[in-house]
Amino acid sequence: MSGTPMSLMHVDRVATVFVARPLLAIGMLRAKPGIPILMYHSVSDDLETGVAAYYRLVTSAARFREQMRVLKDHGYHTIDLLEAVRQLQNQTMGNRKLVAITFDDGFRDFATCAWPVLTEFGFSATMFLPTAFIGRSASRPPSSMRGISTVSRR
Repeated sequence: MSGTPMSLMHVDRVATVFVARPLLAIGMLRAKPGIPILMYHSVSDDLETGVAAYYRLVTSAARFREQMRVLKDHGYHTIDLLEAVRQLQNQTMGNRKLVAITFDDGFRDFATCAWPVLTEFGFSATMFLPTAFIGRSASRPPSSMRGISTVSRR
């Protein structure tokens, strides 16, 4: 919130901070077992200036590495989205700490910044590629997947 006027706060944040969190704390709401999904667009040190933090799509390389380190240190294992659905439908998660990591848009920095970190920590990710932009120029170049033989463990 840090000095943000209420008129500029987003409804989802207001609900989380002032409604859901207190109800969870006193036990009136119970969180259902689930699998977190971490969604990224771009991992780069070319940060978006002039864009409000809430709308930024770029995660700095250092922050991404730290987030992956925290997941590894806390014993998380990555699974793809299909496996996450199966695990949830069959209720076979057990006590395993599972997380799905996704990347939207297929930016080149996936191959140059994100993939090396993911492989360093033994993680996989699901990438969603927008086929409508293949062959077009973009402000953030698309990823070349050559050399990445397996993005998911399958």
